[in-house]
Amino acid sequence: MDDENKRLLLDPVRVLREDPNTKMIAIHAKQRSSSGDDENTHLHDAVVIFEKKPFSENQVFKLLKNDAIKLTNNLMNNDVYSIHLAVAEQANDDLNALQLTVIQPASEQHIQKWSEEERCMVSETADDYRSITLQYIEKHKLSLQWVQNVLDGTAESERIVCNDPDPDIGFILAPSLRWDGKDVNQLYLTAICRRQNLKSLRDLRAEHLPMLQNIWTKSTVTIEERYGVPVNRLCIFFHYQPTYYHLHIHFTHLRETTAGTAVGRAHLYADVVDNLRSDSDYYAKRTMHFSLRNNDPLLHQLLSKEKQTMTKQEE
Repeated sequence: MDDENKRLLLDPVRVLREDPNTKMIAIHAKQRSSSGDDENTHLHDAVVIFEKKPFSENQVFKLLKNDAIKLTNNLMNNDVYSIHLAVAEQANDDLNALQLTVIQPASEQHIQKWSEEERCMVSETADDYRSITLQYIEKHKLSLQWVQNVLDGTAESERIVCNDPDPDIGFILAPSLRWDGKDVNQLYLTAICRRQNLKSLRDLRAEHLPMLQNIWTKSTVTIEERYGVPVNRLCIFFHYQPTYYHLHIHFTHLRETTAGTAVGRAHLYADVVDNLRSDSDYYAKRTMHFSLRNNDPLLHQLLSKEKQTMTKQEE
């Protein structure tokens, strides 16, 4: 779709989250009517994520060569170091470009996902998963239609860089929407498996090792051939809990620091494979430890179960 001269027609409601380190801010907005009859008529909710585009080598070289950087305020001087506020004179549009991710219509789950919220560590036993988490997934999960559209080739087909159609071990590999596809130091791709019955790590067994090996081999070869990043510069991992419940694997450059590789959520591909080789039911049986947002219904259910278990042990 051609975005030239396209307008979003959104009114801001509130800031959901902001991160000065990653230069990101997420806004809850309302879409207004395009008819112009009533400025107060809103059609649905939206979430808009604003991100600053990374600098390019050509941009900063040109600014320095053309003496186009004007210092406006000195913030600090200490020995050989100084920090300044500055403006780039005669800057082109590329320097000021923003990357926008727009979710509309946005559900309450979308709004909660992007809201700033304290988190809490929790433990999930195998029994908890069967009796609590599975029911939660069915009740609260976000629609996976967009995943099916990608797998079917009816959406984002131009973004797919590797496509294995095999129904048992196949997958698609595509750049994450968080990556602009240019700066390899921020490389971030996601492989989505074609099997429909795998929601997360909990569903993996030793029988799935051929699929995992196929994804690893073809994805790492594709990434090196296409982007010049060898496998020993990649961080390859799963999330638990995942953002969406259709098994997928993350591939990031080791220099990429914003990809959710925190302890308690990221599980390295190599560790997962080793665990499955040692015990086919490893992830079906083990207790998983992870953090959840304070307003996540799953957190309250798991904490309530923990409290009941502790009470019984004390009796």
